[in-house]
Amino acid sequence: MQTASDITALKARRLPSPDGLRALSISLVVLGHSLATIPLFTETFPAIALIAGNSELGVSFFFVISGYLITRLLVNELDSSGRVSFYNFYVS
Repeated sequence: MQTASDITALKARRLPSPDGLRALSISLVVLGHSLATIPLFTETFPAIALIAGNSELGVSFFFVISGYLITRLLVNELDSSGRVSFYNFYVS
């Protein structure tokens, strides 16, 4: 069970800045899947459907965000302890 100090420590480590990119990537994936089911929209507005319905771009954004956050955690650990422990990375 998590204590109040554990929750406070997790909130202090959380990086809220990628939240907007996460929302964008999720929106692109959802729109891409939604627009694929509406052929009339894609035929009427092909430019909008190409940009807004690009689910592959949303997945790519998500992978970039994940790579950034993982790299940030590893670099922080390297700076604080002088080494990277993959065990600690996966456990914490």
